[in-house]
Amino acid sequence: MLGLLVAVSIWAQASIWQAYDASIWQKMGSQKLLLIKVERDGCRYCAYMDREVFSDSEVQKVLDRHFELVNVNISHERMPLQLDGERTPGFYVVDHQGKVIKQLLGAWTKEDFMDIITHLQKEQQ
Repeated sequence: MLGLLVAVSIWAQASIWQAYDASIWQKMGSQKLLLIKVERDGCRYCAYMDREVFSDSEVQKVLDRHFELVNVNISHERMPLQLDGERTPGFYVVDHQGKVIKQLLGAWTKEDFMDIITHLQKEQQ
């Protein structure tokens, strides 16, 4: 029973990564940026990012407050917005006009990723 409670608690705290849908632009509002995470089946660096970076509560707080989160698995899905998503993990930060303002490739430490997304968010204010 305790294991189930811990699992539910961890799941409840996780940031919500959603599939890309054109309606995301209405949900975004003018204060948020779109963060598209590109992954593929069997990508160990993608798994690292999920396990070591995106599971962190501090990272989740910043992501949930300032970004709409989209996950694209290129093993099964096409890239949205005519983006080139051959390398994984990859991350695209897109403003409300659909312009890519930052592209990140590869795995990052929690500290480096936090520095990048915090800086981007502040630049857009």
